[in-house]
Amino acid sequence: FILRSPCTQAALALSDIVERTSPESLKGSITQITGPLIRIIAERSVDVRAAILHALNTILEKVPQHVRPFLPQLQRTFTKALADTSSDVLRIRAAKAIGTLITLAPRIDQLISDLVMGSKTPDPGVRNAMLKALYEVVSNAGGNMGDGSKNLILGVIDGVGEEKDDAMMITGARLLGALVGVLPEAKTNDLIK
Repeated sequence: FILRSPCTQAALALSDIVERTSPESLKGSITQITGPLIRIIAERSVDVRAAILHALNTILEKVPQHVRPFLPQLQRTFTKALADTSSDVLRIRAAKAIGTLITLAPRIDQLISDLVMGSKTPDPGVRNAMLKALYEVVSNAGGNMGDGSKNLILGVIDGVGEEKDDAMMITGARLLGALVGVLPEAKTNDLIK
């Protein structure tokens, strides 16, 4: 039995309600749910923030068309959570949420640039989370990337080869696999050689 704070329980309950409610029924209240979650996420403990990220991702998956007005705030919220050094769970949920969000965002290249910059941190947990987020972005919307973004990601992957951390190497390999799927054939052949 896990004892959770009332705020954590409330966020998880909201997520559960969203999962069990039809999109049509959510239409009228999604703004009243999403806005406050975004506003309070910074003020709470790690467990509460992780639960709120889960709820926001559930909302994004369930009714993406109704949260479009919140995309800039959601992107900032998720990116901040990726850089949080205090919790792996928070970073993992943020990476997953970015993967969901990117399918709705029209501007993918700026996010990629932000994630690449974030991956240059000395904190290995944050660096791995940034790589996971890049993997989510490339996997879900890689076809929308410009050549500059592809080259930035190749540079990050090249740096991962020097890591001693197995988890980072695995994430880098997954990112490379996703990137190969959107690179031109000639570039892919050069990488393999």
